[in-house]
This record gives sequence, structure tokens and C-alpha cells, in this order.
Amino acid sequence: MKTIFTTVLMLTASIFSEIKAQIHPSDGLVEYFSFNNTLAGSEGALMLAQTSNFSTGYLDDANGAYSINVPNNKLRSNAAIPGFPTGNEELTVCFWVKLNSNSTASLFNYRGWAGAQTTPNLFGTAFTYENNQLILVRIADGNFQEAAGINYVYNSDWNHIALVHFENGDNVVYLDGASIGTTSLNLSSPDDFGSSNLQIGQSPGGQHFGDFEIDEFLIYDRTLSPDEIITLATISVGLDENLTRQINLYPNPTKDVLTLQNIEVGSTINIVDVAGKTVYSKSANNNATEINVSEFVSGMYFVQVSNQGVLMGTHKLQVQ
Repeated sequence: MKTIFTTVLMLTASIFSEIKAQIHPSDGLVEYFSFNNTLAGSEGALMLAQTSNFSTGYLDDANGAYSINVPNNKLRSNAAIPGFPTGNEELTVCFWVKLNSNSTASLFNYRGWAGAQTTPNLFGTAFTYENNQLILVRIADGNFQEAAGINYVYNSDWNHIALVHFENGDNVVYLDGASIGTTSLNLSSPDDFGSSNLQIGQSPGGQHFGDFEIDEFLIYDRTLSPDEIITLATISVGLDENLTRQINLYPNPTKDVLTLQNIEVGSTINIVDVAGKTVYSKSANNNATEINVSEFVSGMYFVQVSNQGVLMGTHKLQVQ
């Protein structure tokens, strides 16, 4: 007897918490802070804070994010982060952020100093929000050079932001998976010094700036592709209830043919592996479709259904 597994597109927070830990690409990953009730990174770094102020994450998971809202809640890594790109090496930093007020926010900086932590000795890179703009800053010998601001109008929603730095000095900023601007700025090399740290909610000089929540902070020593950034930015439960549908997905687990029913004609079906790579994509020509997964490597996948560019839901799929 065939068992039909019905997956409601409005997934529960617990399932999405599991997805958060698996969906990001692993290739080139330098460090990953989930902030899921912990300040420890996946690769061994540790963020230090005077108070543990965890908050609800972008997927409505309890203690799934960290709140920067008073000076004591600023974050600083316990040491230099091994492998953090220096100078104009390729770099991607991406994270979810929710601004709680329209005030200056030091989203992150990676800085070091020679001798003492005084302005003339500072080196590093900073990324800030100010006056409805995202601003990239290069710090060299205490001199602050700002790239042209990229428009990011204040809102109190969760947004996914990605900064992608190329070796030629170009920097592309993505908002919720879409490129919103490119600016040119060579970055600095704080790893030349022993005293280097990642800071969130704290300026390079140590002052607190920001009233925001942060979640899923990722650092890569390469430039993520637009498709990879879209994947990171589209795992969301911010669905319009009027769009919520039920899809029959069976059999699950499977090792042969997967059937999806109740698909809206014209929807796009993507299957993504746990590294964030899209391994299959098609457009639904009718309300039911079959997908042969017999050539897939055994393991966990995510079936994403979108319509007219809007992600309608994500479904876990186990291939045997």
C-alpha cells in the first residue's frame, strides 16, 4: 500500500532549525556561527560577550539568533580566525540581520592592530549600516577609506545580506538573494598581526554601534555564486498565508521515482543537496509531476517549490 506523505509548506520552526544547519555550502567555509543558543563557531572560533542575549531566529526558532542591543552585547572573537582571507583575496561574508531601530549599526569588522589598539595602528575591513546605506570600510594604518554606500532602506524585517569580494577590488552586495550594488575597494590585511578579531556590533576601535538581531553568520575564502547566495537567502518561513498549499510528496524516502502532486502549473521545482548545490530543476507543466532520483547519491535533499520568483516552501527528501 502506497503511503502519501503530505508536507505543509508552512514548515515548523524545529524543521527549519534543522535545515539551517545543513543548507549552507561547505566548500571554502572558514567559519560558521549559527547563534543557535551558542557563541561557538563550527570551525573552533568562539565569540565573546559579557552577556548571553540570545533571541528568536529568522525562522522563528527560540534562541536561534543573537541580539545586539546594549553595549555589553557586542561580540568579539576570542582570537584571530584561521583562514580568514587577507588583502584582496576572495571573500564572502553573509548573514541574516533584523534592524530594531534606524540607527548606525556595525554589522561586522575584521581588524587587527600593531602594538596597541589605538587608531593609528588599526588595520582591517568593516561593513556598516548608516543612513539607509550599507557601507564598506577599509582601514589601513589608521586611515579609514569608505566605498560608495549601497542603498538599503531601513525596515524591521529579517533580511539576508551577502558581501562578495573579488581579487580585483570589486565588492558585490546581495539583499535577499538579489544583487543591489557593486562598489570598488581594496581590503586590508589584519592577519599580518597577532591581535586580530572578528567583531559584531562593535566598531574597529571598540565602541558599540547597533540595535539588531543577527543569525547564520558565514565566512568563506572564495566568492559564492549567485545561485549559492539565492539558496542561502530563500530558506524562509515568511510566506503569505494565501499562498500556502499542501503538496503530496511520495514515496519519501525513495530510491526511484518521486511524485509531487498539487503543484501549481508554472511553478519551478528545484532539488538542493545539503551543500547548497542545485542538483535538479524543472518547471511544472501540470499539477502532478514525476522526478527520477535513481541517479542521486543517497542522502538528504531539499525540494524547493517557487512560483514567479516567490519561494512557496521547502520539503525534506530522503534518497536511499
